[in-house]
Amino acid sequence: MRVCLISPGATSLFFPDSPPAHGGAETQFYLIARELARRPAFDVHMIVNGAWRHPPETRDGIALHFMPFTPGLNAKIRFQRLLFAIGAEAYLQRGVGSLTKEIAFFCLWRRRRFFYWMSSDLEADPTINAMGVDRAASFVWGMLRADTIVAQTRRQAETLKARYGRDSLVIPNGFPPRDRPPGPRDGVLWVGRFIRLKRPELFIELARRTPEEHFVMLAPTPQRAEAREFLERWKPQMDGLPNLEHNPGVSLDETQGFFDRAKLLVNTSEYEGFPNTFVQAMWSATPIASLKFDPDGAIAERGLGVAPARDFDAFAQQAAALLRDPARLAQCGANAYARAQSHHDLAKNVSLLVSRVLAP
Repeated sequence: MRVCLISPGATSLFFPDSPPAHGGAETQFYLIARELARRPAFDVHMIVNGAWRHPPETRDGIALHFMPFTPGLNAKIRFQRLLFAIGAEAYLQRGVGSLTKEIAFFCLWRRRRFFYWMSSDLEADPTINAMGVDRAASFVWGMLRADTIVAQTRRQAETLKARYGRDSLVIPNGFPPRDRPPGPRDGVLWVGRFIRLKRPELFIELARRTPEEHFVMLAPTPQRAEAREFLERWKPQMDGLPNLEHNPGVSLDETQGFFDRAKLLVNTSEYEGFPNTFVQAMWSATPIASLKFDPDGAIAERGLGVAPARDFDAFAQQAAALLRDPARLAQCGANAYARAQSHHDLAKNVSLLVSRVLAP
């Protein structure tokens, strides 16, 4: 079966020397595409951002196709032609934007199957402050035209049903399973893009309030002007904290080592879908402290770390208390690893995708 995944920002995952443009949605499609490509029943193609003159090439068993995702009628026509030339039986896409409408239109026109995979709560809930994300009516039209919508959490599925009357299949984010890492733990970790949505300034404040701990921020240098200005605004405070380390250039494969060594992962985002960082932390047996987001209540119910608090002050106090309690840290880490085994095994979740979504 020929399948095509569309993920413009995934270029930097296949070509680590290129400017980083990927986030959680792109990382999941990259992992899913590689897992599908290992299975003889699938011929896997993927469209990523790149110049038209860049010839198709194969990486990790995946046929990569390149196009510049630019506005304008000519670009839309060329994109439709590329979708047709690939000739897949099924097209998969995730990520808010007008691209969803273009793929849905093609699949309706050519009678191909379209699967939309949600990447944040924003897609199902229009009341969430989009903070600059393009959640236009055209995106909603395209999402609702999908043959199947895949949700990351029960909450997303329930919200989608309540708002739009659409059922969905819940498939959690996954990573390849791994053994629990040995060795000592040191440091508090934050991983993400340095953008307003992720609220990195709150991690900086947490480091200021907790001088006895070492804080590590993995955040690539932003490519967009607005995000670069946001980083420059906070850089003097970051540089002024001796217990805060900012690392802007870490590949996906390298990040796991940081999770393995961390005592705690901190998330400060305004909203999320299901962060890949949570899954990586779980596979590293690293507790999680999340300011505002607890996917399906797992952090609180399963004892994975610090669940959302009423405000930042309370959250900071709870995180500091956990860091001072080695026995509780160890138990939360064990709980997190057990959760990874039961819910976030990439191969098992891709098998669910194959049997429930991609099966004829």
